[in-house]
Amino acid sequence: MNKIYIINYFIYTKLSVILPGFLKIVRKANYLFYFSLTEKFFYFFLFVSLSRFYDNAVYGMVATSFAISNAFALLISFGMPFYIQREVAKTSPERGSNLNIYVSIYAYSSVFYILGVLTVRTLFFNEISILLILLISASIYFLNFSSIFNTVFTGLKEYRLQFKLQFITKLITAFAITISVLLNADIAYILTILFVSSLFYLASVYININNLYVKARIEKTSAAVLIKEVYKIFPLYIASVCNYLYDKIDILIISRVMDYNLVAVYSVAYGFYKSSALFFSFIISDFYTKLSHEEQKTGFRNVLLNRYSLIILIITVICSVLIYIFADFGINLIYSGKFTESAAILKIMSVGVVLMGFNNYTGTILNAFGKFRENMIVTILALASNIIMNIIFVPLHGLIAAAYITLLTEFIVLGGDTIYILKNFRYRGQAND
Repeated sequence: MNKIYIINYFIYTKLSVILPGFLKIVRKANYLFYFSLTEKFFYFFLFVSLSRFYDNAVYGMVATSFAISNAFALLISFGMPFYIQREVAKTSPERGSNLNIYVSIYAYSSVFYILGVLTVRTLFFNEISILLILLISASIYFLNFSSIFNTVFTGLKEYRLQFKLQFITKLITAFAITISVLLNADIAYILTILFVSSLFYLASVYININNLYVKARIEKTSAAVLIKEVYKIFPLYIASVCNYLYDKIDILIISRVMDYNLVAVYSVAYGFYKSSALFFSFIISDFYTKLSHEEQKTGFRNVLLNRYSLIILIITVICSVLIYIFADFGINLIYSGKFTESAAILKIMSVGVVLMGFNNYTGTILNAFGKFRENMIVTILALASNIIMNIIFVPLHGLIAAAYITLLTEFIVLGGDTIYILKNFRYRGQAND
């Protein structure tokens, strides 16, 4: 009877509060969800198409090229998108974001970006064709440039326009890729479509930002001003880089100590695992905008224990269970029997969905409160641990080791973020409660 009473109490008291709160959040951020859904579905469709219609080795090279390009794109972004969203939410696009300075920084860094990508390719991955990696790196550069403008939309909660621009672009691109795949086009044609699409998307986002909100342009700015702005967001920049690298370093290590076929097997499982973020990332993004806007009147305790955390817990637990149960079926249905080995990797990773969700949540709290340095320390520790464990255990135990290392890294990040948040209870949270 006691168990039945507790269950009924939870249903009628807790869920009656959580469910309306969840529906309210979804209604407010529904277009942000559609935006995330469109992006995730497009890349899911792209990589599934490549995995099914091209050799595993080609798919592995494409996945590696994406990892390299995304890493360097992040290196030259300096954490600007996260910072711009926070500042726009706090003030306005004109006063808060210094948008033109950040646009200039990103534009000037393009030379370092392309040189970095080509240098890594030449030194470590010369089996990847220059045309392939150039098309991918250029596409990633333009898409990341677009994200700088997109964060202005997000900071202002202009989710509908943000979704509309992306949906139109991705729909046209997906149609063109489908036709090319059905015609057995060379991989270069697919990547050229992606390149043209990314350039078109950047132009459409840029035009709308200029027409509706703020005139964004590349300015002649002194080196001292640029360095000052970069220094201000440097901890956030390092945290962003480390966060990305501990996501991708395993793919790069597997490609070096094993082969591209195993890169493809691991990438399929990891991509499936990361796709689960779709179901909570839009909530966290809306939460970041809200928390940044209300930072001065919100205590750490209230933030940590509010309804967002309960919603994320429910979503991630459901995703984790479903991924584990349907791993074999999902992999074979979507990616074909070529990737049966990926299911075992995915089952291990499924446990990490809950950890990943709360890592995003706690990291968002630290960033919204301006605790960039603390976030940086945690991600540096996670990256260092990830690299050491991958170098030691992947050559010995293969893909299974990489999967378990992913879980351990997520646990390290969650533990570090939580320690810093709990520490702030004493210094700030208690005063605001």
